[in-house]
Amino acid sequence: MWWLFLTLLTAWNVGATIRMGRRFALGSTILLSFLVPCWMQLSVAGLPIDLRVAGASVALITYCLHPRTQWLGPIVFADLAMLSLMTVHVVSDSERDGFHWLILLRAYGEWGLLYVAGRFAIQHTSDLRRLLPVACLVALLLAAWSITEPAAHCNPADYLVGHRPTDTAASTASRAGLKRAEGPLQHPIYFGLLQILFFPWTLEAARSWRNRGGPRWPLAAPWLSAGGILATLSRGPALALVAMLYFVGLLMLPGWRKGLLALGVCALLLASVRYDTVLNGLNFWSGDTSLKHRPKILVDGRMVEYNGTLHRLLIWQVYLRVMGRAGLLGFGTECTTGFPVRVPFGPEDKQTLEMLRYVDNEYILLDLRFGILGVAGLLALLLSAATNFLRLSLATANDCRLLCAGMTSAICAVTLALLTVWLPHDFGALLLWTAGVGSGLRAAPVEKIRPRASGRSDQRVAGNGR
Repeated sequence: MWWLFLTLLTAWNVGATIRMGRRFALGSTILLSFLVPCWMQLSVAGLPIDLRVAGASVALITYCLHPRTQWLGPIVFADLAMLSLMTVHVVSDSERDGFHWLILLRAYGEWGLLYVAGRFAIQHTSDLRRLLPVACLVALLLAAWSITEPAAHCNPADYLVGHRPTDTAASTASRAGLKRAEGPLQHPIYFGLLQILFFPWTLEAARSWRNRGGPRWPLAAPWLSAGGILATLSRGPALALVAMLYFVGLLMLPGWRKGLLALGVCALLLASVRYDTVLNGLNFWSGDTSLKHRPKILVDGRMVEYNGTLHRLLIWQVYLRVMGRAGLLGFGTECTTGFPVRVPFGPEDKQTLEMLRYVDNEYILLDLRFGILGVAGLLALLLSAATNFLRLSLATANDCRLLCAGMTSAICAVTLALLTVWLPHDFGALLLWTAGVGSGLRAAPVEKIRPRASGRSDQRVAGNGR
């Protein structure tokens, strides 16, 4: 099945290159690969290769071999952030385990491959418009998958390619009597965050079709996508959706900006004052409201109650002193692969680690893995990617402002959500690809502004995406 799906992606890539151009082929192949179950992997030299990595590799090779390929644009800050992150990966692993060429391959495959694919696939705003139907179609298929799964009480992918591994979560996880949607990913939270990153495309599709005055059904695309996010029954993606819509409102509704800012400040103050109420609400949301069934664990010499919500807070107390020992370059990949991580804890923490085995916080896990430099590299990449889209969302001549505002908001929302979940390749691949898209647009040549017949300025995009 792995080879079958790779053949299909390769056939699409070659056909799209011939018919639509190399940049469209590269971008669309990446987007379509997110419909393939990510637990389908092939081990190459001990490294697990999923269809996102394999599809991106094939598409990039086709792109680079194309006779008219041009390497457009200067180096931007996000490129340097990505390069620094990969460098820290190589230096950290080499220092801990000794240098091997596979470290270079893993660093590029884990961080750089999807970023470079996004960087090359999108070099003008016209590339965004050409990819919009494909991205919107993938987003709607994922949403329909997500909504159908709880109703059917099963994942259709199980019948097609077999059940996913259950080392991260039980495949029958449910809330409120409904199965939590996982789609082609390995956890409901991952599926929700993947759809968060696709959501801006549905917003742009609805805006585009509305302006054309065509059929009204595309206006339902954002609603269907939001339904898919909520169907995962995960608190993190649902809160990320609220945060994303809030950020979009700040960017696209200048008349409402002061009111939205005041509302946001009031919400933060209320949450800080009613901290216990917020925690109880999150517990109720997850169905964990019965105190008599709540276990207790030993943290810093005292017994404290434990549940899924408190887990995200307790890991700070448990791992903070170990993070101080990680230094600039951390303990390397080998020590932080699999849970619980194999880092120098004291023997008194053994029982606690059995309960807090999963490090559901990317910044803690990355600090343990690559140290302070690794966390700095990831934050620099995410913030620079959000800034690249922010610049485009504020450019009045850009006819994809809503999409860029949505991308800014989605990246910011996922950056916050990473405080509650680590960054697997399941949805991390799309996050890195999106960051690369922002860099491609940031490095694009200055586009000419020509007057419209009405006397207003109009933007003409250099190149045709081929």
